[in-house]
Amino acid sequence: TGASAGSSIDIDAGNDVNAGPLTAGSYVDVDAAGAIAASAITAGTDVLLTAAGSITTTGKVTATGGLIDIDSTNGGALTLGQALTGDGAALAAGTTIALDTTGAVTAGGTTAGGALTVGALAPVASATFTGDVGAASVDIDAVGAVGAQDITATSSYVDIDSTGAAGSIAAGAVSAQSDVLLTAVGGVTTASITATTGLVDVDSTGGTISAGA
Repeated sequence: TGASAGSSIDIDAGNDVNAGPLTAGSYVDVDAAGAIAASAITAGTDVLLTAAGSITTTGKVTATGGLIDIDSTNGGALTLGQALTGDGAALAAGTTIALDTTGAVTAGGTTAGGALTVGALAPVASATFTGDVGAASVDIDAVGAVGAQDITATSSYVDIDSTGAAGSIAAGAVSAQSDVLLTAVGGVTTASITATTGLVDVDSTGGTISAGA
């Protein structure tokens, strides 16, 4: 479809959803039995995207005063503005961001006023952020590799687990107001690590640790 706008947008589809820009003064809620493909999505409150298949956004997803919740229930890939690498250029929420699938997650610059969780329901296959990640807290659980530019937890912790046989962590500067916890089966590489009031715990069960300055 083309551009859609309204006080709220609620779409329930028995197959795929293909949409142009979606803009709502309140919430955007899209449920699809197939896949979801959209460009920019803007909501005054929440953005809720749920699909059995893959979920792809090519423009910025913004939940100005609320949360972003994106869930592929059958393990489809989440590809969310991967070409948008500026701060909050791909995903920006006033409160929390939750990304869930057992497939791969790829996203651009991501900013949340509350917690960012990736793989909270079940570990994702891999998680790649092509831009910086900033949130009150950052919690990523993956089977495979986790990669990002800088990762910042503005008021709490950073906790990243990459626990499969191909698990690894690679990031730029990682900083948290409290703790930084990085665990991988393979290597862990960062430009630097800062835990302002907490501890730093980096664990690689079978790889090399290079934590930078």
